[in-house]
Amino acid sequence: MKTLLPKLVCLIIGITWTSNAMALCVVVPGATLHAVPGFDAPKTSWDPPIYTPLRKIDTWNEWFKVADVDGDIHWIHTSAVASGSYCLIIKVDKTPLRDGPDKRYDQVREAKKYEVFRFARRKGKWIQATNEKGEGFWLLAKTTWIQ
Repeated sequence: MKTLLPKLVCLIIGITWTSNAMALCVVVPGATLHAVPGFDAPKTSWDPPIYTPLRKIDTWNEWFKVADVDGDIHWIHTSAVASGSYCLIIKVDKTPLRDGPDKRYDQVREAKKYEVFRFARRKGKWIQATNEKGEGFWLLAKTTWIQ
């Protein structure tokens, strides 16, 4: 029983954490972030493009309280986001986008901080992602924030 109790406590904490903190992805163009719940509420400093990853913190009616890559808190309507598909955002000043999952592959272009993508798959330390135009790239996972 002594060894089972710590495992049970960890399981309960894990279930509680995962039910509250959930990865969300902006799925509609023109989504807005607000300081408090409500379409008439003041907007925060930016509007998220499609594929912006957010971390759900709380729920109130049809609104999610979310955190962005910088840890800033916002409210977004539930119709603007989805769970179950992963999105990522560049968290460094710039990072190369490549044709394949290795530095030996050609660099297609450079992505800048806050550029967003949809996660496709992972291969080791590399992420394959697509942009809104459907173009696919490979980039190092450590340069991204994935939700």
